[in-house]
This record gives sequence, C-alpha cells and structure tokens, in this order.
Amino acid sequence: MGQTLHWSASFGAGLLLGILNWFFWKGQTKRLLSQTEIRWGLLLFLSLLKLGAIGFLLWFLLAQKIVDPVFFLTGFTIVVIAILLKGFVKK
Repeated sequence: MGQTLHWSASFGAGLLLGILNWFFWKGQTKRLLSQTEIRWGLLLFLSLLKLGAIGFLLWFLLAQKIVDPVFFLTGFTIVVIAILLKGFVKK
C-alpha cells in the first residue's frame, strides 16, 4: 500500500471511529432523557463494553501497523473539534 493511501486510510479510520463513538453517546443520551427511571447498571455495562471494544480495536490496528497513529489521531480529533464547534453554533 502506498504511503499516501496508508495515511488516508488511517485518517478515515480515525474519523469513522470518532463518528461511531459520537453516535453511541448521542443514542445513550436520548435514551437516558426519555426514561423516567435510569438504569445505571446497564449504562455502566454498555459504556465499559464500548470502551473495551474501542480499546481492543485501537490496540489491534496500532499493533498490526494497519493505521498510522498520527493520522488516525488527527481524524479522531477532527470529529471531537467538530462536535465542540457544533455546540457553539446557534440554531
């Protein structure tokens, strides 16, 4: 795989993981706000399961040198910055 393609794939993987993480928390927040009684045990379990899955995925991708850490982190960070900026924009 060419170096540019490797960097692009790493950047794309970081974007994808950041977006999936954001959708997970967005769904959790909507579910929490719609419930009258919050089931903290389930929330904790799902959060730890997600954390473990992301941790394993990161370990696998970095240990096998499938992604470049700098570009992967850059893609993930752009999602975080976009979410923060979206919070400051008035509707």
